[in-house]
Amino acid sequence: MTKTKRLIQWLEGERGRPYQWGAKGPDEWDCSGLVWGAFKSVGILLPHGSANQARFARRIAVARAHEGCLIFKTRSTGVVYHVGIVVAPAALIEARGRKWGVVRRAFWRDEWNLAGKIDSLYA
Repeated sequence: MTKTKRLIQWLEGERGRPYQWGAKGPDEWDCSGLVWGAFKSVGILLPHGSANQARFARRIAVARAHEGCLIFKTRSTGVVYHVGIVVAPAALIEARGRKWGVVRRAFWRDEWNLAGKIDSLYA
């Protein structure tokens, strides 16, 4: 099984867990903590914090984001404030917020401002 498939399998297992700002698991996650945990599960260490993860990833066009890519939301100032992971051509998994927790949902490309790729996931 590829690292990407293992990462997605790990993420699927976290669905339904609660959101807690600043959390890095294993029982609660914030958005960047979930990304951190997912990549750690396949032996790749990322920083915590969505802005830090955006700086760490190799930038790609949102339209080119595919399984395993990170996608980010930014404020009007350009500051990154949220991250999710693409798990299928039209789906993502994210720690969405206190109301939702960790969810899989439709990936609407116009909802996200930036995308990035962690090249070691595909090596």
